[in-house]
Amino acid sequence: MSDHIVNVAEFDFGITRLAGEFHQDWRNYADTPSGMVHVWISELGEPRTEKVSLLLEDVRRILGSALSGASLEVLWNACAPSACPSGLFGGGGRGWLLQVEDIARTWLAERPGFDCGVSGCRHAPLPGVFERWIKEAALSGGLVQEGVSGPDFSAAWHEIAETVCPELALRVAVRCLLSSNGSIPAHIYGEMDRQGAIYGYGDFLVSAVEYLVDTEPPESPSQEL
Repeated sequence: MSDHIVNVAEFDFGITRLAGEFHQDWRNYADTPSGMVHVWISELGEPRTEKVSLLLEDVRRILGSALSGASLEVLWNACAPSACPSGLFGGGGRGWLLQVEDIARTWLAERPGFDCGVSGCRHAPLPGVFERWIKEAALSGGLVQEGVSGPDFSAAWHEIAETVCPELALRVAVRCLLSSNGSIPAHIYGEMDRQGAIYGYGDFLVSAVEYLVDTEPPESPSQEL
């Protein structure tokens, strides 16, 4: 992960933050999806250059992986808070990310001397209990929103966690929870919070989904007398 994260990780950032901008009324702000990316960049607070760099870093890391266009489309559709399938943006999931890459790269190229390369993903893998919960929650429909296949999402999410970057996978999970309004067991939220601290997040990235924590204790299995 880039060292620039120190300045921007209080809240969501990168490709997951951009996906969150494609809510139901995004067309009130731009005529095209690529236009919405330009609008989003123009409205970013400081440090804007670091924020655009982290977007580019996310996109380049994903495009440099073996993730299929279909898997990328599943992940984008699960992260966007309303029906904004990347397939409608031209070129499917990979084609859409190529558009985003071009916009971010062009914007950064106008700021000479800024390094917009991709750094390594140096952080710890996600806990096994969290990965198992993601699979179970997706398959039960408690994580992904309507119109996204649970099995497809589970497979795509595990692929990004294992072959691209576990830090990005955690942000994808947070964004999907915000989009689907699913519930989170308290112990899983605790794992998310601990992992967010390892990744250098501030107070508000993971806590954005704290309101979804299920405070009801699990039912005890009935015992036969």
